Amino acid sequence: MYRLTEHDLGRLVTACQRYKDQTGSEYMWDEYNELQKRLETFMDQNYEGTKCDIWYISKEAIPIGIL
Repeated sequence: MYRLTEHDLGRLVTACQRYKDQTGSEYMWDEYNELQKRLETFMDQNYEGTKCDIWYISKEAIPIGIL
């Protein structure tokens, strides 16, 4: 079984935020917003936040060059 790392999940959260910032579709914004919330909840419940710096970065602001 493949297991996603905290870093992988942090990148997925960042990708969701980037997509939301660029989409013109309210429906797709809502879909990615829900996915982002689910990923964040999963990370909060299953990982220690201090191990993944990208997670804290993506919660504050998305730096250019992350993806």
